[in-house]
Amino acid sequence: MTDWHNLTIRKKQICAFMGLTALLGIAAVLATGFMLRRAQNKALAAKGASLARIVADAVGGNVVFDEAGNSGNTEHALGLIRADPDVSLAAAAVVDGATCTLPFRVQFQADGVFDPAALARPLAAGQTRFTQGGYLVVGSPIDVKMPSIKKRYYVLLAMNTAGIGRELRLSYLLMALLGAGMVGIGCAAAFLLSASIIRPLEAIRQGMRDISQGEGDLTARLQVRGQDEVGQLSAHFNQFVAHVQGLVHQVGDLARQVASGTLRMTAAMGELDTAADAIARTAENQQTSARQASTEVAAIPSRPSSSTAMPARPCTCSSRPRRPPPGASRPWARWCRAWPRSAPSPGRSAAS
Repeated sequence: MTDWHNLTIRKKQICAFMGLTALLGIAAVLATGFMLRRAQNKALAAKGASLARIVADAVGGNVVFDEAGNSGNTEHALGLIRADPDVSLAAAAVVDGATCTLPFRVQFQADGVFDPAALARPLAAGQTRFTQGGYLVVGSPIDVKMPSIKKRYYVLLAMNTAGIGRELRLSYLLMALLGAGMVGIGCAAAFLLSASIIRPLEAIRQGMRDISQGEGDLTARLQVRGQDEVGQLSAHFNQFVAHVQGLVHQVGDLARQVASGTLRMTAAMGELDTAADAIARTAENQQTSARQASTEVAAIPSRPSSSTAMPARPCTCSSRPRRPPPGASRPWARWCRAWPRSAPSPGRSAAS
């Protein structure tokens, strides 16, 4: 069963058709042979019965006189069918109660040895058609037209089956040739059907394998031939591939859009990093300037205390404030020059 499952559909179909054709051929030969043999046996029996009636009419009352004294008339009447090859023996049987004898018999074909007792035994039991020793025995009653005679007289014919055998052998040979012809026709039909059914399936398989194992070419399409199941399968496969191709195109467009957005985001991040670096440098410069300003402010001499203050002098200056002399020290000027001009001080910003 495993080997059967491993076979391809083409091989399975061919094997199935060949096996089915061979089985049908053998069944046809056997059935035809059986029916032919039966028909030939019936025909042989009918022929024997007809010949037996003819011989019985020819023998008639001569059998009674020949039983008393042999005149040869009975044997002469039995020899009328000597030329028939299907008759091997002709005999006149006498049935007296439960006993049966064959006082007159003529053998035409030297094809066997006949036992008179065996031939007469079924006739005593009332059988007029039976098979004995490979021969078909047919009996027909003789009308002696003598009411005083209590005996019964019959004509027995032993029909050989040699002719039937020859005909059957020839028939079997012809039927065997016919069966071989049927097997050949079945094989041809299997190949034609496999070519018309399996070949499109193999094309579909090849197309799917190219897509799955190759470059993934989604532009490949299967050839649609007809509107049968295989053609519909090819059309549906093409629709599926076209749908997948459209999805791949959409995914590609989305990927390009995402890549473009990523590049813009990367550029923006770079600009933010540059601005952050500039802010950090500015803050560092401001911190340095603040430290310097703190140092210079700390270096300014403090105002003298009230206990050591000088005596007051009369104010001789006018109401307008006096400018410091040219050589006087101006620490606030140095502090202003030290403060960076790029960024305003916190005090100035608050004042503005």
